[in-house]
Amino acid sequence: MTDVAKGWTVPPTGSQFSAETTCEYVLTGTEGKTYQLQFQSFTVGASADNCDKSYLQISNDAAYSEQPPNKFCGPNPPANVPMSTGHVLYVKLVVGPDSPDQVSFKATVKEEAPIAGDKCGTKALSMTDVAKGWTVPPTGSQFSAETTCEYVLTGTEGKTYQLQFQSFTVGASADNCDKSYLQISNDAAYSEQPPNKFCGPNPPANVPMSTGHVLYVKLVVGPDSPDQVSFKATVKEESSGAGDKCGTKALTMADVAKGWTVPTTGTQFDASTICEYVLTGTEGKTYELVFSNFTVGASADNCDKSYLQISNDAAYSEQTPIKFCGPTPPANVPSSTGHILYVKLVVGADSPEKVTFSAIAKERFTQSDGVSVRVC
Repeated sequence: MTDVAKGWTVPPTGSQFSAETTCEYVLTGTEGKTYQLQFQSFTVGASADNCDKSYLQISNDAAYSEQPPNKFCGPNPPANVPMSTGHVLYVKLVVGPDSPDQVSFKATVKEEAPIAGDKCGTKALSMTDVAKGWTVPPTGSQFSAETTCEYVLTGTEGKTYQLQFQSFTVGASADNCDKSYLQISNDAAYSEQPPNKFCGPNPPANVPMSTGHVLYVKLVVGPDSPDQVSFKATVKEESSGAGDKCGTKALTMADVAKGWTVPTTGTQFDASTICEYVLTGTEGKTYELVFSNFTVGASADNCDKSYLQISNDAAYSEQTPIKFCGPTPPANVPSSTGHILYVKLVVGADSPEKVTFSAIAKERFTQSDGVSVRVC
């Protein structure tokens, strides 16, 4: 965000876009702060009334999951650009077929620290802070009706976390989470099905362990007795289970670069096993998995039963899933769009003991500080 604050010009001075171009950027700021893009000039399409062909989309997550989407177009700077909910913004520029050479914008960024008086409290916390005790709403305040708070809790790479509640009052009954509830997710899109929602007058007992080192927490306060909604929590930390046949599920790209073998050496899979991994690299860099051996199913023509799926977000939301199967290493593995890859291995009923792969992670290129560019 420091770079953007100095002035961000797209396309770079002296160049222009071609038709049917897509650029994806990741703007990274300081944890605990939020950001808003401010445009000095903006020409993305001829009209602000039709964002079908050329548009700029801004999101708080890599899946661009906000509904309705934050899309902007037209010949003038947009005035209603939202403030981010965390310290990272994802920006997608789509250049359509009409007058691509005229598409451009200039922007800076506005930074805000968390509002101390906000009833939600600090929205971006470290697991270290949560471990010391997390009280919502902050002591001395209470919620109003129809309030939503979204939090991002970030821990140490390679560890997993579980929230543990000492007190919990979110709605009158644990049987009806329609109005007031707390939702916990491993991704910003809250894509788990069924959702991990909790409500009622008592601390929930079945809070799941995270799959990685980040948890997303959404508190929705409904119209009934909002002044009584509150909770107190700490967090339990665990190292990833190395004895599991899946192996360590939260890895750094540095670890993968040294060699990653699945399943754990000396073990083999059982039928109907699913392993989900989060591979985290250095912000500002992108990565590609390179397989030295690969046996996931008998044929590359049928990925229905056993397959390896790779995604840039935890919701695996790519329109055309990136799935691989068969007895030989895949050759067309795409590079990541950011510094994190999500990998899901599904082991079917046929010859599960033969399912295995070995891979390394190759760093593709270093992006400028705080800003990553996938295509442009």
